[in-house]
Amino acid sequence: MASIDDIYKIGDDALANMYDLKFDLTFEGSKVSTLSFKKIGKDDFVYLRCTEVEIPEFSNANYEVHWRANKIMKPNGKTDFAGTMTTSFRMDKQYQLYRDIYVWNKKILNPVSGVIASDDIVENYRANAYVRVYDPKNENDQVGIWTIKGMYPQNCPSISLSADNGDPIIVSITWNILSAEYSDSDTAGTSLDLS
Repeated sequence: MASIDDIYKIGDDALANMYDLKFDLTFEGSKVSTLSFKKIGKDDFVYLRCTEVEIPEFSNANYEVHWRANKIMKPNGKTDFAGTMTTSFRMDKQYQLYRDIYVWNKKILNPVSGVIASDDIVENYRANAYVRVYDPKNENDQVGIWTIKGMYPQNCPSISLSADNGDPIIVSITWNILSAEYSDSDTAGTSLDLS
């Protein structure tokens, strides 16, 4: 039976609220940088005031192999990657971020004209994003990062207004993404790498 001292030796738990989400709108070829996102801080990243980020599941597809009374599962060379992720964030007082995402979403598909944006590496409205997790004892001590490549807002979030509620407005967005990769170092770059 483990003692309390042994449990402390295992280390602290990962905490769900120790993260931030930032968008890199500056990589070469992306037209997202032409939108008027309000930048926070000294770098060129846009930070969302996220209350929740859902990292997509990583899983492999399988097929069944039957032999007499037995069955085994084998990987079939494909992944079950959904290609979407969801975030929830607090709306800023001036609705600037909502406006930015609304304009970004309409650049993908204009509902009036039917014009669809180009979706190639040379000219597109995708962006990269980084979900950084860090040590609760030291915000500068990053312990891991998910690099989200080639994302754009699949929807413009609905907003619920109510005279009975004075709480901050929280909205959810589903993002279409090309890939999500986890690493234990900050690999934020400036190019859209689809390899």
